[in-house]
Amino acid sequence: MKITRVEVIPLHLPEKRDIADSSQDAVIVKVHTDEGIVGIGEIDSHPPIVEAIVEAPMSHRDSHGVAELLVGEDPFDREKLWQNVYKKTTHYGRRGVAIQVMGGIDIALWDIMGKACDKPIHKLLGGRFRGKVQAYASALFPEDPREIVKMIVGFVEKGFRGVKFGWGAFGREGGRDIELVKAAREAVGQDIKLMVDAGEQWDASTAIERARELERYNPFFLEDPLSPDDIDGYAKLARATALRIAAGACAHSS
Repeated sequence: MKITRVEVIPLHLPEKRDIADSSQDAVIVKVHTDEGIVGIGEIDSHPPIVEAIVEAPMSHRDSHGVAELLVGEDPFDREKLWQNVYKKTTHYGRRGVAIQVMGGIDIALWDIMGKACDKPIHKLLGGRFRGKVQAYASALFPEDPREIVKMIVGFVEKGFRGVKFGWGAFGREGGRDIELVKAAREAVGQDIKLMVDAGEQWDASTAIERARELERYNPFFLEDPLSPDDIDGYAKLARATALRIAAGACAHSS
């Protein structure tokens, strides 16, 4: 089996707003093969830049477009292909969109292997450890804390037992942040998990101060309070608070 084509399909809303909502657009990638099997992946990044990285022609030895590195190759050679693409996007890649593209391609290659072997991917990865996972609703913090109640009622009616709020009106001022989380906790009660995404807006000292204030509202976790590059800050924060700290959404390799 050989790869014959890499197809990039950008998706986006008719109108996009300058808000912290990455679901306004997305990229689907399809990896086609000469046996008619098509692997599908998803790339959560800036669609025009994804297209450029996939479709670009070679510039020099370590500066290639991704598609030309894949066409003609065996999709089962997944690890070899990953390493080759990583090396030959070195000049402009290393972190960010190039790694995101490679992640989407990797998903598509696994999809090809699963379809070719007629097995679910978890079988190829060594077997599943659980039969289901709990889903949670996710939304931007509204400007008005009273809107949180309406939103949570809708989520609970749909069967969600966990709700995450973040970004939006959050992160501008400490007292306002606490007011929003307080309103969310009062709305969900104690039987539903509440999670807070700080949107990478604080430095370590601010994050420690905010986290200690948020402890009284018992969020299940506090997500991305710092820049993904602030590893020392995350270590200080983890030592200073009893909250679970979630991070890594924007950490793209090293």
